[in-house]
Amino acid sequence: MRWFEAMVANAAWLAQLSGLLLGLAMVGHASLKTRIGVIAAAFAALAFALSTRHHGSVAFWAALVIAVNAIKIAQLELGERKTRFSERDEHLRHAMLEGLSRPQARALIDCGNWVNGKTDEPLMAEGEATTHLYFLHKGGASVSFARSPVGTCRPGDLIGDATAISGAPATATVKLTEPSELWCIWADELRKYLALHPEVRSVLEHGLNSALRDKLSSANQRLAERAAN
Repeated sequence: MRWFEAMVANAAWLAQLSGLLLGLAMVGHASLKTRIGVIAAAFAALAFALSTRHHGSVAFWAALVIAVNAIKIAQLELGERKTRFSERDEHLRHAMLEGLSRPQARALIDCGNWVNGKTDEPLMAEGEATTHLYFLHKGGASVSFARSPVGTCRPGDLIGDATAISGAPATATVKLTEPSELWCIWADELRKYLALHPEVRSVLEHGLNSALRDKLSSANQRLAERAAN
């Protein structure tokens, strides 16, 4: 029976190792839903350990996992409450960063700058490299393709969203039509930031794809109206 005793002893070490690894994993980044689910599972394991009275190590690691996640949730909540946004920051956040926590959105916004643009100032040229991603807070811009006007940009629109992340050349020429206020970030800096923060990338790409679909829908509608006339 020594082999059985050895197996039980090894299983106990494996249980402790799994508890340690789970606790360490929860110290890093995890979504709120994931932490709540892990806490629920840890409470179930703790209840089992306390009911049997023969699984002290399981009770210890379950309690540790609960404590780690409770602390991280408290930190997230504190970060949410402490993060502040101006009116224009909120406009940007709701346009493309809706799925991010407030601290995550604040960090990305701070990677860019708010700038003022003049009438007729070019933002990008068709066929050339997309150097920036823009968010138009106030003002307006014209969009042309092959030197023909194809659309306009209004407050709340993103400019460069189709190519800033991919690094592809601009698909149209965009020029301001009036004094404007914009948030902008270098495309290279944006790609570097997203490579370091994949959880932000997935949310941002979803927001950019949604904005792009809206633009295509509006463009198709305008083309249909022109054809009808």
